[in-house]
Amino acid sequence: MTIVLWIASSALLVGLISLALLRRRHLREPRLVVCPQSREFEAIRLVAGPASWFTDDAAHPLEECSRWPEACDCEQECRRQLANSSAACRLHSYLDLYYSDRCCVLCGADVSQSSRWAGHEPGLRSPEGRALSWEEIPLRELPAHLEVDDPLCWSCSVVERVCADHPERITERSQRRARS
Repeated sequence: MTIVLWIASSALLVGLISLALLRRRHLREPRLVVCPQSREFEAIRLVAGPASWFTDDAAHPLEECSRWPEACDCEQECRRQLANSSAACRLHSYLDLYYSDRCCVLCGADVSQSSRWAGHEPGLRSPEGRALSWEEIPLRELPAHLEVDDPLCWSCSVVERVCADHPERITERSQRRARS
């Protein structure tokens, strides 16, 4: 009987630790909000301490803001947006909305499940033809890029960036040779 209790309590402990880690990851995810002072998109990150794991997202203080250190003494009124729609402020929500029903501008591949591609995120193609990854774009500028840039699938994004960064290593062939 004690072995069964020990196994059950161990399973419960593992489950609670897993939930706590998922909550921490959720809280650490960057979010986009409209700053009440500047009226522009700003990137924020919430404090993810153990005491905050069981509270509403809007109750957490900010750990980072793209307007800091210039406006570090603000009242953090932007957190009210998290109370109304915390999920909509998350980065992946913006990206899901942008990539929904879209195809790669180069190859035509479906990129609608973009944020679900762990490690293979699609990119963007600027009006100048430059391939961009999400990490290259400051988070607060992402909404402006999503308005003018075209979607790229992960494969085309990688190829375009390699071609731009290392043109000496690229050989373009106009057609494939027939196999004999």
